Amino acid sequence: MSNAAIEILKNRASAEVGEQSKKVLLKSVDAKPMPDGLAKIKALLGSDRHTAEYVYTHLTKKQQVIVCYSAGLTKADTEKSYHEFNKEQRIQIHQAVLQLQEIVTAFVDANAMSPARFLQKRDFSVTKKPQQPAQAH
Repeated sequence: MSNAAIEILKNRASAEVGEQSKKVLLKSVDAKPMPDGLAKIKALLGSDRHTAEYVYTHLTKKQQVIVCYSAGLTKADTEKSYHEFNKEQRIQIHQAVLQLQEIVTAFVDANAMSPARFLQKRDFSVTKKPQQPAQAH
């Protein structure tokens, strides 16, 4: 009986191989090309333009000095290129940029960004009332 089972399996295997060779092989289908917009987005994400070093390097010298000063870096640091900053200095620059953004946002939200708003003179300082001497009861 075991010989009969082996013979059946051999016959099936040879029949399957014969059938597979008779089948038409499928051609590989080229995948649809990526849409232009998606390809451009993908290229932008990997671009060097999206690095802090690229942005810092393309700031004007005056802007770099403002960022370094806001970050609490030294005057000598303003002469460095971005790749010369260590990790701590880069974090300080990151925090300074965020603080500068908050300041700009405060002025924009107050609708006070026009030059005329900076030329207005208004006294918003709080004047303290002189303290009166305590009276004895």
